[in-house]
Amino acid sequence: MSDRFSAFSDAELWTALRNGDQKALGHIYNQNIQHLYRFGFQYSKDRELIKDCIQDIFISIGKKKDSSQTIHSIKSYLFKALYRELMYKIKKNKKYRESELNELFDGFSIEISMESHLIHQENIKEKISKVKLGLNNLSPKQRQVILHYYYDGLTYDEIADVMEIQHKNTVAKLIKRALDTLRQNVAISLLFAFLLSFFL
Repeated sequence: MSDRFSAFSDAELWTALRNGDQKALGHIYNQNIQHLYRFGFQYSKDRELIKDCIQDIFISIGKKKDSSQTIHSIKSYLFKALYRELMYKIKKNKKYRESELNELFDGFSIEISMESHLIHQENIKEKISKVKLGLNNLSPKQRQVILHYYYDGLTYDEIADVMEIQHKNTVAKLIKRALDTLRQNVAISLLFAFLLSFFL
């Protein structure tokens, strides 16, 4: 049976949730869970921590603590909520030293999966290394906007909301600077080919 929510806009889906339709919450979860795990993994490699944070977010949404808020992009709302939940829990966890906390807050790594059957070809391994080198030369914010724009499909406005950037023009400038830097290291067409295939 097809999911009746598939044709809903984000605003319509959020309205259904506000009206008490728990199936809407299930749809939101199924549509975003993998994106949320990947997003959280950029900040912490603690999978249990990420899992707990995602669970807490959906429990909160299910209890309609945030349901009065108008939502135009559910994905960007969830990314922002997960980031805040991760940072809150990480700050509370005494096992993290101050240096580790600074690294978590300042960094946004992009990990490229090496599990594809393509990596058994030496030329593909070499291309992946070039892509990783190019990405490592970007600032954390540049890496994040590239990932959100080309992989997550977020608009400039949505990226600005997730990253708490005041103006979407700043997002456009970050993307342009990132692409200019990448052009010095790897072919843009090569990068885009791997954006959709290898990010965790």
